[in-house]
Formats: sequence, structure tokens, C-alpha cells
Amino acid sequence: MSISHCRARRRLVALAAATTVATLAGLASPGLMAQGAFPSKAITMVVPYPPGGSNDVFARQVAKEMGDLLKQTVIVDNRPGASGNTGTASVAKATADGYTLVAVSSSMTTNAAVQAKMPFDPVKDLAPVAMFAKGPLVVAVNNEFPARTPQDLVRAIKASP
Repeated sequence: MSISHCRARRRLVALAAATTVATLAGLASPGLMAQGAFPSKAITMVVPYPPGGSNDVFARQVAKEMGDLLKQTVIVDNRPGASGNTGTASVAKATADGYTLVAVSSSMTTNAAVQAKMPFDPVKDLAPVAMFAKGPLVVAVNNEFPARTPQDLVRAIKASP
């Protein structure tokens, strides 16, 4: 995949996200449309992970391109903690006006599956807008470990749980 293709894809995703946010803002708050064109103030994109990680890098790129397309500032606000729950909960509790977004990763679904109680309901309190990145998960072992394939790893785990 060429660099220009990646850039075009990111711009398209940013445009889709910006359009969806504007639409959702209008649906979520009919009074907002009467106040003027969206967005009329800065948009905040919460990244519920520390700065410098892949979520932060992707969110900053999307925020820049959304800002360029919307001609409005998009602020990236890192709020790490509790495997992403701290920042995500702040967005779940924010006013539903389209000005506060969250860039979550698959850890949100993992959290929902393994934690008995979360500070928000991911299904009721949040609505997906756009997927702007995806990537593989990698399983790695120490080079001296005998497994070299996933099948080897499963056999080793079964042999010595």
C-alpha cells in the first residue's frame, strides 16, 4: 500500500468521522442545529491511553485531518488509566452534543468481557462512529522457547499448563 493511498484513506476516514459527528450532534441535540453550524467550538478527542502509543498517534493524525476538514480545532486529550476505562468513562458522561469523542481500542471490548463492573455501559453509553485504524496482534515468545508456530505454542501449553 503506497503512502499516498494511506493518506487518502486517512482523509476519507476523517471526513467520514467528521460528517458522522456532525450528523449525530444534530440528532442528539436538535437545539444545537438552531444555534448555528456545527462545529462552532473546539472538538475534544479523548485518548484513554498514555501519549506516544499507537492509539495516540492515530488519534492525532485523525484529529488534525478532522480539524482541517471542519475548519475547527480538534484537541487530543490523553486520559489514561484503568485500561482505558478512565478516559472512556469521561466521554460516556459528557454532554451528547458531538463535541467530545473517544478513540478506543479493542481493550474496551476486553474490559467489558472480563470486568464485573465498569464505570459506564459500553453499549448504552457510547455509539461507534468510525474505525480509523486496525492492526494485527502479535504473540511473541523468548527465542529459547521451543515454540515457533501457534500450533507449537498450543502443544507446549497443553503439555505443561
